[in-house]
Order: sequence, then structure tokens, then C-alpha cells
Amino acid sequence: MNIPHARPRRLGGLRLDSYVARKHRAHHADPRHPSLVFIPLPDLFALLAVLAVPVLVLLPAPQALTAVASTYAMLFAYEWTHYPIHSTYRPGRVGGPGQAPAPTGAA
Repeated sequence: MNIPHARPRRLGGLRLDSYVARKHRAHHADPRHPSLVFIPLPDLFALLAVLAVPVLVLLPAPQALTAVASTYAMLFAYEWTHYPIHSTYRPGRVGGPGQAPAPTGAA
């Protein structure tokens, strides 16, 4: 199940709708809103706790720290590529003003 894209469900009289899914739907509704582009800091800290505690308990410290650091590096890379997609920035053409000329091929 893809949690960010999960739809609200009914269980008896209760409506079940995860926080992550609600925020993700809001992001799709307004993809350029800065507070909806990045994963909120409280969620990052919660993710760290959910990830780090079991990993630190189950693995020796060097492997656990590597796993946590690797996960956060991948998350940072994702956020870094996700932001420009939703920003208003558009790169200029290669060789345009202030840029180096485009390569012409093998020398």
C-alpha cells in the first residue's frame, strides 16, 4: 500500500485518513506551496525515531549508523530533486548569457 496516496477509509462510524496522506493530497492540490513541498521537520524527527530505534537495537552500532545515515542521504537527495520540480525556477538555455558555451563534440 502506498501510504501517501492512500484514500480515506470508513471503519464503522470512523473515518480513517492518515496525516501523511492528507498532507500529500494538499501538496498535489497546491504543489508550489513551500510548506507542502518539503517533508515537515516534525515528520523528519518522527521518521528518525521510527527508523533509528529499531535499527540501533537490532544492528551493531556501525551498521545501524550507516543505515540511518544512508536513509537520510537518500531522503535528502529526493527532497533536493523534488523541490526544483515544484519551484518556479526554470533554467536558461545552455550557452545563454552568463553560461559557458555548449560543448561542440570530441576534440
